[in-house]
Amino acid sequence: MKQFWVDIFQTYSAPKSVLARKLADIPGEPQLLAYVVFATILSFLARLPGVIDGNITGQPLEALVGANFVASIIFAPLFFYALAGLTRLASKVFGGKGSWQSARLALFWPLIALQPLLIMAQFLETLMLPALALVLGSLASGLFFLWLWYTGMQLSEWPEQAENA
Repeated sequence: MKQFWVDIFQTYSAPKSVLARKLADIPGEPQLLAYVVFATILSFLARLPGVIDGNITGQPLEALVGANFVASIIFAPLFFYALAGLTRLASKVFGGKGSWQSARLALFWPLIALQPLLIMAQFLETLMLPALALVLGSLASGLFFLWLWYTGMQLSEWPEQAENA
């Protein structure tokens, strides 16, 4: 368990080596499911203060929190499983040599690694930083996620090209 937390923070300094190590020993389906559920729970918790503070619709707070919970914990994992499947199919068309599980890991690990940035962004948003700072932070987080996902897919599907890059 300790290595899990170390890997999250090492992903920021040496992402390629962490992703390669994870892909060399792909966890089973229960652990992959735990990864995506863990990421979506953290994402839900990170957004919760914004949901509570941003309740300008006049709807009951319980309804907003409940809707966010269902969307985050039930529908988001399904979406990410489908997205991983679609990227696996697309990479297979282009000669990818990975597996379904490696495609899921390539997507789910960046989701987990992104959570500290999302928590920090939500914290900064509650401090009422200027909108430009929030947009730039969100853009940087999004680009970091896409880069990690791309790197994971490259290592998963085309490892010989990833070693040469």
